[in-house]
Amino acid sequence: MRALRIGLILLVILGGLAVGADRLAVHVAEGEIASKVRTTQGLESDPSVSIGGFPFLTQLVGKELESVELGVDSYAVRVDDQEGAVEDLTIRLEDVRLENNYERAVAARATGEGTLSYEEMQRLTVPEDSTFGVAWGYGGEGEVELRVTVMGQAVGPAMTGDITVDGDLVRVSVEDIPSFADIPVIGAIDGIDDRVRERVDQQRQLSGLPSGVEVEGLEATEDGVTLRLSGTDVILTGAAAPE
Repeated sequence: MRALRIGLILLVILGGLAVGADRLAVHVAEGEIASKVRTTQGLESDPSVSIGGFPFLTQLVGKELESVELGVDSYAVRVDDQEGAVEDLTIRLEDVRLENNYERAVAARATGEGTLSYEEMQRLTVPEDSTFGVAWGYGGEGEVELRVTVMGQAVGPAMTGDITVDGDLVRVSVEDIPSFADIPVIGAIDGIDDRVRERVDQQRQLSGLPSGVEVEGLEATEDGVTLRLSGTDVILTGAAAPE
C-alpha cells in the first residue's frame, strides 16, 4: 500500500511538472507568434496572443494548433486612398497549420470583429479642406445617424441610414433625406439638396485586412461601426506560399 501511495505521489509530481512545462512552452510560443505577427502584418507593436488547446506540446509536434486568438488595439486599414484605424481588433483562428519549419502559420478558418469609431468614419468620409461635411453617430436599431455640418457645426435635422458591405465596398444609404433649401445660410447654396445627398449616400472601398480575412457584415453600435470578419486560409505569420 505504501508503495502504491509513493507511486501515486510520483505520478502527481511528474504530471504537475509536465503541465508546467507545457504551459511554459505555450507562453514562449505566444511571445514568438506575437513577434512574427507584428512583422508579417506590419504592426507598430506586438499583438496579444492566446493559444488554445491542451496539451500544447502535442499540437506543436503535430504541426497544427487547435486555436489562436489575436488582439490588436489599433489596426491600420485603407479606406479608398486614406489610412484608417480599426480599434479593438480581435481575430480567432482555428486549425492553424505550422509550415516551412514553423516559419509560416496558416489558419483554416477565422472569425473576428473590430470597430471603426464614428469620429474615424467622419474623418475618412469628409475631405479635410471641406467646410461642408457630415457628423456621424449612432441612430439606434443598427442604423447610423448623420448630421450635416458647416464649419464643424451641425445644421438641419438628423438623418438615419443603413451601412452595409458588399465585398470590399462599404455603402451608406439614407432613404429619406429632407430638403435643406429652407435652412438659414446653407439653404442659399446652389443645389444644396443634391450636395447633401452626395455627402450622406456614400460608397467607400475598404482594404488592408490580413490576407484571407474579409468583412462579412457591418453593425452600427453606440461605440461605432462594428466590422464582423471571417476568412479561410488566413496567413498568420510568414509570407504567402508561391503559386
